[in-house]
Amino acid sequence: MKLHMILATIMYTSVIKAGLAAGMFVVWCLCVQWIDRDAVRVKTIREKWNILAMATGILGLFSWLMIPWPDWATYFLGWALYVIVSGGGILMYVVHRNKRVSAPHRVLTSQHFSQLTSFGQSEEKLDRSKHETRVRLFDKDKKPVSLDDDFEAAEQFSATQEVFYDALWRRASEIDLSVTGETTKLNYIIDGVSAERRDFITPAQAGQVIVFVKKMASFDVEERRRPQHGIMWACLLGGNRDPAQLEVHTSGTTAGERLRIKLVEHDAVRSLAELGVHPQRLEMIKKLVAVEKGMIICSGPPRSGVTTTLYTIIQSHDAYIQNIHSLEKRRLRDIDNITQHNYDSTNREKSYARQLQTVLRREPDVVMVGEMDDKETARLSAKSSLEGKKIYAGITANDSFEALETLLAWIKDRKAAANALLAITNQRLLRRLCPTCREAYRPDPSLLRKANLPVDSIDHFYRPPTQQIYDKQGREIVCPTCQGTGYGGRIGVFELLIIDDVLREMIKKGANTTQIKAQARKKKMYYFQEEGLLKTMEGTTSMNEILRCLRTDKANR
Repeated sequence: MKLHMILATIMYTSVIKAGLAAGMFVVWCLCVQWIDRDAVRVKTIREKWNILAMATGILGLFSWLMIPWPDWATYFLGWALYVIVSGGGILMYVVHRNKRVSAPHRVLTSQHFSQLTSFGQSEEKLDRSKHETRVRLFDKDKKPVSLDDDFEAAEQFSATQEVFYDALWRRASEIDLSVTGETTKLNYIIDGVSAERRDFITPAQAGQVIVFVKKMASFDVEERRRPQHGIMWACLLGGNRDPAQLEVHTSGTTAGERLRIKLVEHDAVRSLAELGVHPQRLEMIKKLVAVEKGMIICSGPPRSGVTTTLYTIIQSHDAYIQNIHSLEKRRLRDIDNITQHNYDSTNREKSYARQLQTVLRREPDVVMVGEMDDKETARLSAKSSLEGKKIYAGITANDSFEALETLLAWIKDRKAAANALLAITNQRLLRRLCPTCREAYRPDPSLLRKANLPVDSIDHFYRPPTQQIYDKQGREIVCPTCQGTGYGGRIGVFELLIIDDVLREMIKKGANTTQIKAQARKKKMYYFQEEGLLKTMEGTTSMNEILRCLRTDKANR
């Protein structure tokens, strides 16, 4: 009742006071709308700040209206109370959002007011002087993307430049950027190893990167939950290499948004020797490739380069003389003179094995089965190899014997499997030591004896640098070749299990893995650990890198 009388008094006794109150309310509404939009832009919790702004605004208005306005003194007293209470929530948001953005984006600062009043200055020139281009960016159609005149777009461009330059300079093959509430996580994959970049960018800058990349990949910028996929291109400014293709993936939930970028490697490995196959094993594989029919299994854990090995092997065949086909769930790159078929996972009526049947009807001489992961595909591959075709197939396994167990479990017919199989390989990708900064050291003799290595003939191993080097000014010197990681690039290490006549008969008679392993050892088969030690003796990799890969294997088992 009292509030009703106050409102009535305002409306009927002072139109000016009522007008000023309405004006202040309109200003508050505009501020609340700005908070609602800006919270999304700076990647903060929108609902939280909307509730706070609304609550303080309503409380301030209620406090103002509860004070009678018999004269102008009390009117301005109520006005001051309203500004303090309702403006407090808005000011709290301004302080919060200014901490999340770079200086040019902050509001209610001297720089902000200067920009508002500097109508005669050239904003375009000011923007361009602050935004450095170090990475050449291209959209999905490979059209160059340049610095925009719009202030907000220029800030997005700069934030993207910062992240892409850092990632490409560090030789990252993948970028994983996520924003959840007020937390930002930036992670790279460098030479197959995860490297987190802590405190590198703010949540607001991360949001700018996501928006800018979405624009380049022609995504729906407003869509933050549904996954989107596309491509773009990038390369370091001044480099000799062509722009690299980047696969872009965005996804999200109500909690935040995630951007994943993967560098697509188009550099073709031309030979098995380049992959890292030991010369002795290389000669054995060449003889197996020359056999006209049979099945060779290439195995390894996920992301160990099995597909690249398959590509390299089938390229060793003469595509002008032989009819070569492949069936792949995910094509890494195009291969000249080889018919590549993509598995259509959307066709529920046609399984992977059924699509392989379609490929085999084309009478190929050589077939690459990119992913053998079911019994129908395994049985069809074995049957086709027995009928005169050469089959190369990829299987996920931690060693050659595990791959053999898996294959036998799928095919069931051990006689057919034994007759079809020529060999099984297993592989890992080890990081190469940086040739610029690696350091030599004398290995522990007990470690050499444990690994059955000749103590007297090994003078030294190599490892990444153990001490940081500084210049005369005390600044840290970073190796220009590996960017301080101690490694540069990767090389394959291969295990080769050849199915000779003795092993073939053992498989037919139901020999277990232990028996098969013992027979392979009699034939001087090198296990993965021994192959890795040979790379260590050559100075190609380090003992710690071998141990890291072995620990990964145990974790996968």
